[in-house]
Amino acid sequence: MPVQSAYLKRWFLIYNRRHFRNRLPKDTRVEWSSEIQKIALERVHVHGKTKCSEIGCCRSFIRIHPELKTKMAVALMTLLHAMVHLDGHLTHGPSFQKTMKRLAMKGAFNELW
Repeated sequence: MPVQSAYLKRWFLIYNRRHFRNRLPKDTRVEWSSEIQKIALERVHVHGKTKCSEIGCCRSFIRIHPELKTKMAVALMTLLHAMVHLDGHLTHGPSFQKTMKRLAMKGAFNELW
């Protein structure tokens, strides 16, 4: 069962302001969830852009595997990755890559890498 994370949510709000001009929905749930595959590490649902597999799901969420709790720098990089998806880049195509490079150039990954 997913568990909301106040720590990840705080970083979501900081990154949203700092790197996404507050475009991402502030009510996005940011959760630890062992229900996702370890190989994926994160799962993103963008409300209104993809179909949600959960009954009653009415807002966006980001889920990160709890194994990353012991690797917080990796968890925060994974959060940034997921936020790019939430920003409308649903695949890892050229627009996703361009946004990730922009984040790197702005220093989003400094002290995490």
